[in-house]
Amino acid sequence: MEALKDAFAKERLDLPSALVDLLAEEEVGAVRRRKVYGRLYSVWRICTGGRGKVVWPQVLREAVQKDSEEGPAGKYIAPKHTNIKQHENSVKHKSKAPGYLQKKLEVISTPRVPKVSDDVKTAELQLAVTMACHCSISAIDHLSDIIVKHGAGSTLGNIKIHRTKCKSLIKNVLSPSLQEDVVLDFKDKKYCLIIDESTDLSAHKHLCVLVRFFSDKLKQVSTFFLSLISVHEATAENLFNLIQEEIVACGQSLENCIGFASDGASTMVGCNYSVWTRIKAKSPMFLQVKCVCHSWALCVQNAAGKLPSTIAFLLTEIPAWFSNSDLRRENFKEIFNIINPEDDSVPGVTTPLPFENLSKTR
Repeated sequence: MEALKDAFAKERLDLPSALVDLLAEEEVGAVRRRKVYGRLYSVWRICTGGRGKVVWPQVLREAVQKDSEEGPAGKYIAPKHTNIKQHENSVKHKSKAPGYLQKKLEVISTPRVPKVSDDVKTAELQLAVTMACHCSISAIDHLSDIIVKHGAGSTLGNIKIHRTKCKSLIKNVLSPSLQEDVVLDFKDKKYCLIIDESTDLSAHKHLCVLVRFFSDKLKQVSTFFLSLISVHEATAENLFNLIQEEIVACGQSLENCIGFASDGASTMVGCNYSVWTRIKAKSPMFLQVKCVCHSWALCVQNAAGKLPSTIAFLLTEIPAWFSNSDLRRENFKEIFNIINPEDDSVPGVTTPLPFENLSKTR
C-alpha cells in the first residue's frame, strides 16, 4: 500500500480514498483486490497520460503477487488443464477436500482427422480438372458418390469431393499453379497478344487476355490464357493501361509484342487513339490481325449490298422460315421427295440436305 501511495505522490496525484479503504479491509479476497488494482491502473493511466507506464506496472505486479500469496482467497489458478491437474494432486487441495467428495477430472479429447494420402489428393485434383474441362462442376456431387461406392478398397474409395471442394481446388490450387507455369514460360519471349472485351449477363465487362508464343515446355507455338480482367470503363486508354499492368505483372513488356489480334471495334484497332496505336508506340514492328469472322461478316455484308434487294431478302428469309416450324420442314421434305424421287445411283438421298453453319461462332 505504501508503494502505491508513493507512486501517486511522485506524480502529484491523489490516491482515491474509496479504493484505499477497500484494499485495507482484511476480508476482501485476492480476486476482488485485483479488480481494484485494475481500476487504480486505469486512473493512473488517465491522469498521467501514460507517463507512469514503467513504474506503475512494477508496483501493480508486486501488490498482486503479495495478495495472491497472502490473501484469504489463496493463489489464483489459471484455467488450464495442466494447472488444474497439478492442483488436484497438491497437498493443499487434498487437505481441504475429502477424498469421497473429489471427482476425477475427465478430459474429452477430439479425435484427429486422419491424414489424407498423396494418392487421394492426386485423384481429387484430376477429378477437379475433368469437371473444369468437360462438364458442369455440380456433376461432381453425383459422380463422386458413384466412384466411392464402386471404388471401395482402393484409392478412389477414400476420396471426398463435392462441388464446394471442387470449386475451391480449381480456384485456389489448380488456377494459381497453371498461372505460375504460364508466367515462367512466358518470360523473355516474343509473343502475340489476343484480346477481346465482352459483357456478361450481370452487365459486368471483362477483358480476356490470351498470349501466343513458343513454349519451351511444349516445344511448339501455343496459345495460353493469361487473365480475365474486370473492366469498368471500356475506353482505349483504360484498356491499354489494364493490358500493360497485366503484362508487366507477368515479368514481360510490350516491347516484346510482335502481334496483336482483336475484333474490329474502333476502340481496339482504330487509326487514332486506340489500343493498337498505343501498343504500336511501344513496339513499332508488331503486326495487327483482325478477327477473321468479323472480317468475313463485313465482306459478306458489302457483297450482299451489291445484289438486288429481292435476292438478299430471299437468302435471309429462307432459314428463318424453316427454323421455328417443324410442320414447314416436313412439308418441304414431302415436296422435295416428289420433285426428287429416290435414285438408285445416289443411295440415301431421300431428304434435303440440312443447313450447315460455316462458322462455329456464327
